[in-house]
Amino acid sequence: MRRWLRDANQSWKRRKMIAAFEAMDDFVLNDIGIHRSEIKRFVESLDSRELGMSPVAPASKAACDNLGNVRLVA
Repeated sequence: MRRWLRDANQSWKRRKMIAAFEAMDDFVLNDIGIHRSEIKRFVESLDSRELGMSPVAPASKAACDNLGNVRLVA
């Protein structure tokens, strides 16, 4: 029973990670070095520790356009 629950949880995490990558636009995927057709294979290669990471939603285009106006303060 424990193994079944663990496998079900891993499968759910993989589907969630695939959905997060598929929601990204091609520019972001190319920036991180993943082609859209490679998403499933890439996620399948992740171990359980990596699957536990939370994907971060990409910034909006407006936020990216304004990056030139941002001043970094130490």
